[in-house]
Amino acid sequence: MKKVFLILVFLLSITSIAQKNDFVSCKRSKVEMEFSHLLSNENYIIYSTPKKLLLFIMKSDEIYFYFEFDSESDESDYELNQIFNIDPKIGNLLFNKDNYIKGYIDFNSEFYKEGITSSISSSPLYFSYNESTNQKFCEYHITVFITPSPIEKKIAYILYLYLVDREKEINKII
Repeated sequence: MKKVFLILVFLLSITSIAQKNDFVSCKRSKVEMEFSHLLSNENYIIYSTPKKLLLFIMKSDEIYFYFEFDSESDESDYELNQIFNIDPKIGNLLFNKDNYIKGYIDFNSEFYKEGITSSISSSPLYFSYNESTNQKFCEYHITVFITPSPIEKKIAYILYLYLVDREKEINKII
């Protein structure tokens, strides 16, 4: 009886997470559609949690900027908060494909077959590196704090600092 109860709880939690991810995916898609004129033929990165989305755009090797979107709840749409320029040195780091593992990765992927070495209960994280050819170089459905990460450690930390509005600390680590 105890096993049946545990299996039921596990299945319900998976269903809840899947429904939440579907809704967040719709919120993210709306942003991409609304800004499609800016994203067309550009490399861009999406780094998002259910309550915040960062959209990094590379206009050239010297011009980078990002849009910050906030959402009041998991159920509400993202709303544009601010637009920022990015130092080209940081932009070059963020858009260097060597800092990411190519392909689609989630917790069921080959990447995590060996297991997760550490994870802190944190927000679901969506990451994608989108090429100007309308192809995704990589796409991840993971959590913010997880090891191993398909994102190079230094880059993951830089993205996290953007997420928590602590950009000033980025220059200390590059």
